[in-house]
Amino acid sequence: MSSLKATTASTGAASTGPTAFALVARKRDVIDAHAYTSIHEALLRMDVNAVGALPVWGERAHWIAAGGVVPTEEGERAHADRVYIGIVSSLDIAAWLVSLPQSTDIDDAMRKTRIVDVVGMMRESRSLWIAPSTTEFVGVMEPLAKGLHRWLIECPAPSGNPTDPGVFRLCTQTDVIRYLHGNPTHFPHLAARLPESLATLGLANRPSSLHSVSPRTPALHAVRTLVKSQVSALAVVSDGSHHYVPEGAFAGTLSADHLRNADVLRKLAAVQPPEAYVVSQLMADAGSLAPRDVTARADEALGDVLARMVNSHAHRAWLVEDMSNGAVKAVGVVALTDVIRVALQAVVEDMHA
Repeated sequence: MSSLKATTASTGAASTGPTAFALVARKRDVIDAHAYTSIHEALLRMDVNAVGALPVWGERAHWIAAGGVVPTEEGERAHADRVYIGIVSSLDIAAWLVSLPQSTDIDDAMRKTRIVDVVGMMRESRSLWIAPSTTEFVGVMEPLAKGLHRWLIECPAPSGNPTDPGVFRLCTQTDVIRYLHGNPTHFPHLAARLPESLATLGLANRPSSLHSVSPRTPALHAVRTLVKSQVSALAVVSDGSHHYVPEGAFAGTLSADHLRNADVLRKLAAVQPPEAYVVSQLMADAGSLAPRDVTARADEALGDVLARMVNSHAHRAWLVEDMSNGAVKAVGVVALTDVIRVALQAVVEDMHA
């Protein structure tokens, strides 16, 4: 098994602002999986609970915590009989799936392979970041501004009884963005930046190349591109095969959200030849699993783009430019990581104001 690492945030001095608990106060307890859970069962759990990742745990007597977790008092009680050893996303499972030989019985492999065996297929699942609920808000934001997607937050028992076991809740980049968007009066320096344009804030950078596929790209090739590039989404752009849609026009997003359904993954691996199952078919089969696409222009205000991302539950906004026939071309992407990085600067300014 790949080497795993955990980071436990320091609580530091008493906070005068919001803490990690504010981000997860209304969330349910974490949906997780035992290390020996089959991939088939793990995918069902993701699909039923509409989650894209599952923290993986094992019995304390038989497993070593990811890097050696140093829990808080409530975490010690929550860790009484188990340790968390990693976190598996739908992309880890997809990466495992596309690596199998073509002759593999997919159903059999999904039922026999343990979820712990795919920890580390994608870089992020090798680390499990854990923070006590008393961690300052800025302490949660800092790793998220560098690309971390999720924290596992140790919370006191819902009963309020200090002797009851604590619980764990998952805090994502989306949770941070929603909190910032919903509490502007808490962050005056951030509120002052919301009317500024993406370009002014340095969020409209155009990369030399953008990870993309066409609707007619074989789905297996597209997923391999996701895995090889270690990204969570690809822009889907027109290849010009339809005369009324110009070549290069933005047509949608293929993301990890499309890959948390067992039937979709089974079809991805089973259809032969692979060219017979293309990106547009995979996206249609995944249906409403993925959020609505959000696009933005360089001169748009951050606040407007942020509102669309929150309302659409989107993890990114594609930076676009106008083309002919009302189409748009994707020229860049504004990820939640980028927005949190800008927000973090403002929150730090608020702390020192």
